[in-house]
Amino acid sequence: MVKVFAGETNSHQKGYSIGSHSHNYFEIVYYISGKGTIEIDKTTFSFSQNTFSITKPNHVHKEESPYPTTLIYVGFISDDSIDLSKLDDGVYQCSKNSYLLSTMKEIVQELQTKDFYYHDQLELLTKSLTIQIKRSIAQSAQKADEFEKIKQYIKENCTKGINAITLAKQFNYNYDYFRKEFKRYYRISISDLILQEQVNFATNLIRTSKMKINAIAKISGFSSTSHFISCFKKQHGVTPKKYIIKDLKI
Repeated sequence: MVKVFAGETNSHQKGYSIGSHSHNYFEIVYYISGKGTIEIDKTTFSFSQNTFSITKPNHVHKEESPYPTTLIYVGFISDDSIDLSKLDDGVYQCSKNSYLLSTMKEIVQELQTKDFYYHDQLELLTKSLTIQIKRSIAQSAQKADEFEKIKQYIKENCTKGINAITLAKQFNYNYDYFRKEFKRYYRISISDLILQEQVNFATNLIRTSKMKINAIAKISGFSSTSHFISCFKKQHGVTPKKYIIKDLKI
């Protein structure tokens, strides 16, 4: 059960600032337009159109924006049937055409029209919203776990000719989704991570063996010695030969 204590639509025609305050209930603020910052328990988050913030009960927060901003806020509590312990403070994105965004827009509609039984409907929509957010958090945690396994797999198999296409197929992902989400999550493309791990593998061979550079390039999975030297220099700032002479002091 979800009980809503507050719910309103606010439209700021100019910049605004809301000083530090707290509530004894959860607060969700959905930003219909505008952009700015919200500070929650001394951590600052940026908000923009179609994002929403979550603030836990009794957590001090403040908000400001130099731009015209339209938003809605809903304050609520829930009983033990809906565990909200994993709803973390912060700002979250409503993906385009998502069910989450659709529910937010329904809440906006209810707050703007305030039709018969709107408060009852608002509580139902807020309950649905919290469940969707919890589901999104669980999915994100699952994806993080899967991506960590893939990252470890890349480290262990970087010399075996793997690439984004083969990895997507092996781990049952759509290729375009996989490469975009992986880069968004790790801030590095799959191909660049593979090259990085290949260089790491080669660097270890340089440090622990007396193999020649061309042999190391081949066993590390590079298509040519020149490609290996180029990637090595990009990562270490020097060629493999200079690395051996300078960094290993040989």
